[in-house]
Amino acid sequence: MGRFSAWAQDRAEKTFLGQEEELPYLVDNSEIPSTQSKGLRFRLSQNLDDKDYTRRPAPFGSVVRGTLSDDGKWLKVKKRW
Repeated sequence: MGRFSAWAQDRAEKTFLGQEEELPYLVDNSEIPSTQSKGLRFRLSQNLDDKDYTRRPAPFGSVVRGTLSDDGKWLKVKKRW
């Protein structure tokens, strides 16, 4: 298991999925290495194809604050996913 996967699993076990409190999350690409992208693009909805081109991607290595979705698969940062 990669560094991020272990961290995410530990985080999910320690937090209530769907919680309302914003918590810090590391933007990390150790599980999905990319040579072209310098960050993670936000989505307008929980659809991978619904990319938000009005905001810059969150740079890898940065920390964002957000809330987990009820299923724990998405992180909501303000009004974006």
